[in-house]
Amino acid sequence: MTQTVKAMVVETKTRINALIVRSNDLTGALKGWTPKRYAATVKRLGGKTILGLGKRNVQPELDSVRLRIAIAEIPGNSNHHCAVSDCKSAEFNSIFMPFISKHSPNISNLFLTNKDMASILNSIESQGYKVDVKYRVYA
Repeated sequence: MTQTVKAMVVETKTRINALIVRSNDLTGALKGWTPKRYAATVKRLGGKTILGLGKRNVQPELDSVRLRIAIAEIPGNSNHHCAVSDCKSAEFNSIFMPFISKHSPNISNLFLTNKDMASILNSIESQGYKVDVKYRVYA
């Protein structure tokens, strides 16, 4: 059963984590090498990449963590992808983002200016969705 974005995000208040990445061969880079302490499975499903990602904890008494991340190509640019997950933000930031950083330069995070972010958020809001900004950084 598939859910609309509104049903999944707005009505159930599911939090979505997203990261925009750039790679000439994302699937190849993800399948080609896995950093120490990580376990990754990569599947292609309907034109999207599904990444199952786990990280073994250094402390044996703590459980390892598993994430499921969907990665879709951004229309109009086959090198840019949006990775999304409904996992906890702390897990996304402490597991997925370092995993991507370890794949540099084959996969890299994109730097977005304030103007870029405002354009993306305005586009989302113009479609009738509410955007909540959780963190702000002041220079």
